[in-house]
Amino acid sequence: MHIHKAARSLNKIIFIFNFATTKQKQNQMKAKYLLLVLGIFCCMSIKAIEEDIPLYRTSDSKGNWDKDKRSITLIPTATIDGNTIRIYSDVTISGLQTSIKDSMGNIVYSYNDMTSSRCHTFEVYSLYEGEYTLELKIGEDSFYGSFIFD
Repeated sequence: MHIHKAARSLNKIIFIFNFATTKQKQNQMKAKYLLLVLGIFCCMSIKAIEEDIPLYRTSDSKGNWDKDKRSITLIPTATIDGNTIRIYSDVTISGLQTSIKDSMGNIVYSYNDMTSSRCHTFEVYSLYEGEYTLELKIGEDSFYGSFIFD
């Protein structure tokens, strides 16, 4: 009788030990998987970050800088991320005319967007490595900025 109780107790102890060991193995596998995922994220290319293209407002024909009389000033920002160029604005803009010129002043890309949006995105696949000028025309306002395409 005592042997049967001892055997049952031993079976219970083995069951609990196996259960705890299985849980421990599952936790170890979760930790290994988490480390693997974090390692993959750390090894990803850092070049996927948008780079700012500083934009400047062009002067009017008289050579004077226009002071904007509106309560909300139109100051767009431009970024480049690989082949993707984005134009951001604090206000909704439509009728965006965009051109990209090479270092010789030749237009190598032109883009017109009539949609109303705060972010205009376009892809450019025909650029070679070098320095370029981005020109924007939004209504009466014109902006330009230089960037290097690698």
